[in-house]
Amino acid sequence: MTYGQFMDTVYIPAYETEVEESTFYVRKRTLESMRDRFYNIELRSLTVEDVQRYRTWLLSDKGAGYSQAYASLVFGMFRKSLDMAVDMQYLEMNVSKKVKAIPKGKAVVPYWTKKEFEEVISVICLDDFYEHLCFVMLWVYFMTGLRVNEGTALWWEDVDFKNKRLRVHHSLYLRNKSNWQRKNYTKTEDGKRIISLDNDTIEILKVWKERQAKIGVDDFIFSYDGTPMIKSTIGRIIQRYAKLANVHRIQAKGLRHSHASYLINEFNIFCFDIVEAHGTFQSRNYVKALFTYVVRRR
Repeated sequence: MTYGQFMDTVYIPAYETEVEESTFYVRKRTLESMRDRFYNIELRSLTVEDVQRYRTWLLSDKGAGYSQAYASLVFGMFRKSLDMAVDMQYLEMNVSKKVKAIPKGKAVVPYWTKKEFEEVISVICLDDFYEHLCFVMLWVYFMTGLRVNEGTALWWEDVDFKNKRLRVHHSLYLRNKSNWQRKNYTKTEDGKRIISLDNDTIEILKVWKERQAKIGVDDFIFSYDGTPMIKSTIGRIIQRYAKLANVHRIQAKGLRHSHASYLINEFNIFCFDIVEAHGTFQSRNYVKALFTYVVRRR
């Protein structure tokens, strides 16, 4: 049996049954790339040299040119595929274990300080409906620390205007604007939570809700047409206004770290309280990362 046949008939089908649909959708191309790399090689003919060359290719600028973190992920997936081949008794040993794993490295996620955030939102024109949406979206992410797919899943029924609270109980799996699923759970067990909202955020949401209602949008908060916001669109919005404000660009998930920095630097909020509010209370790595991001720019 070749590696390609093993992947097509055994590993990829098994992997699909063991992970979330959204995870499989994201990982499928990576699995296929791994398969194609060794497609015609017999499983038992894979050598240490083959594996080492693959490792080098993943990291090399003349090869895949992946970041160290992503190369580590891909190489780890390749090793797991061979683990299953051993479990299924197609192989006696996993030859990839003779090659050094790729360290994840230190991931640094850029974020905005309060001043930088204020500079960004100052260039948004609230008279324009779409720009008003962009303002509300950036504001809510910065002020709540929601994960990207938690924010895109928010409906107006999640906002308790009277008690000034936001319910975070859903996440959004989205392939495109017409193919999406609002799941009744979040990324982690601690993810379902209730967040207190400040007076400014409540007022901003009230104004936006009224404006949305005038064009018949009454479910998704971050929407201009009744359909959910796409993650890539959020990234482009951030880049656009960062450029206009002459502020460094960040990723969408950088707004989550921006929120943590804001609470620590402006209000001296204890780090573990922020971790709990972010729905990652059991993650020690997240705590360490949170301290690293904030201290780095003090």
